[in-house]
Amino acid sequence: MKFLLFLRAYIQAKFYFFLSKNFYGLFKKIQEKKLNSHLEYIVKNSEYYKEILEGKELKLENFPIIDKELMLKEFDKMNTRKLNLEKMTQKALKAEETRIFSNKEGDITYGLSSGTSGNRGIFLLDEKESIKWLGAVFAKLGHLRKNFFKPKRIAFFMRANSNLYQSVGGFYFKFKFFDIFRNFDYNVKELNDFKPTIIIGQPSILKLLAEYSIKNDKKYPLIETMTIAETLEKNVEDFITNTFKVPNYNIYQATEGFIACTYGDHLIHINEDLVYIEKEYIDKEKTRFTPIITDLNRKVQPFIRYRLNDILVENKQNLNGFMVIDGIEGRSDEYFEFLNNKSEKTMIFPDFIRNAVIKVAIDLKDYWVIQEESKKISIILDTNVIENINLVKESFQKLFIYYEIEGVEISVLLEKIVREKGKKLIRIKRKFVTAQA
Repeated sequence: MKFLLFLRAYIQAKFYFFLSKNFYGLFKKIQEKKLNSHLEYIVKNSEYYKEILEGKELKLENFPIIDKELMLKEFDKMNTRKLNLEKMTQKALKAEETRIFSNKEGDITYGLSSGTSGNRGIFLLDEKESIKWLGAVFAKLGHLRKNFFKPKRIAFFMRANSNLYQSVGGFYFKFKFFDIFRNFDYNVKELNDFKPTIIIGQPSILKLLAEYSIKNDKKYPLIETMTIAETLEKNVEDFITNTFKVPNYNIYQATEGFIACTYGDHLIHINEDLVYIEKEYIDKEKTRFTPIITDLNRKVQPFIRYRLNDILVENKQNLNGFMVIDGIEGRSDEYFEFLNNKSEKTMIFPDFIRNAVIKVAIDLKDYWVIQEESKKISIILDTNVIENINLVKESFQKLFIYYEIEGVEISVLLEKIVREKGKKLIRIKRKFVTAQA
């Protein structure tokens, strides 16, 4: 029964993508119908939305825009199973502490988000939602479509395990969770025994595995790799793909839903069959936007008009099919704000900040770039190559000249960067709230 539900979700995801490429108008009508049906269900079953929408027409614009803070505040009333936030959080925390992930409340799978954007969130999915999610993932990603009937051995390198990955496990799918809190050598030994066909993990983890593969001349029977969670930088992806000799597919997955991924055409598509996207533009050219998402499948824990703390870059040239984005630049606190020589507010986006470091520090392992104040940035390099200090400083000076920004104090330090296990490495951070024009 589970596999049939998985197969249905798989076929449906493939069909909707085909429909969007060839009959986009028809697809949009189906999406709107699905959206309306979903909203109707939520209003009937969520105490929070029942109160909010009382006396109002059932239209998306009548639903409030929410964020993590509001969702946590109204958690008990918002979810449709009347689950208690404190109770569920304590259970999830216990699983994190013991590293025993049997996270089930009846048919509900639950867990904590990584907490990189403030307070740690909590996610809830029932069994049907879990299986449909997995079917969609397998339908959209690369070689999985081409080699559907071949058994897969999938290695997950993650902070926490979840029952949702095991929902359709068996002979066909064999999943193995690799706890990134464990010793790396221990994980590698188990990975060698497991002989994975697919490895899924943060870019930094796959980079470490690629380095290990080169150093020990170790090869795996891979058909592809998948990167999740962290911003995927081009030089890191090139290193991973060149080492493993298989394509890498990038997944834009958040607690809030399976938002986008790299398809077989190697473009990053928004999964419009799964999420409805509203765009909040943050630049004059209307290319960069903060997404406001409505997940069309999440019934237990509804995500309706949920504002993400991310910056997406829209590809305006894509006219057919699911929306294409050129990249995920990071979170909204990962761009810098300055006043230029004309006292105009000027934003420098993460891609340009990253490039200023990477292009002159080829051997760099890790780094932080922090805007401390309105005219002060700190750059921390995890490297022993002293020459990089002046080169990086000069690179940022050129960047500021380009943007006509004067008087920025640039501090460059060499320091061992210690990653906090289980959390994304946030390389670019703005502590300064905003520049006043």
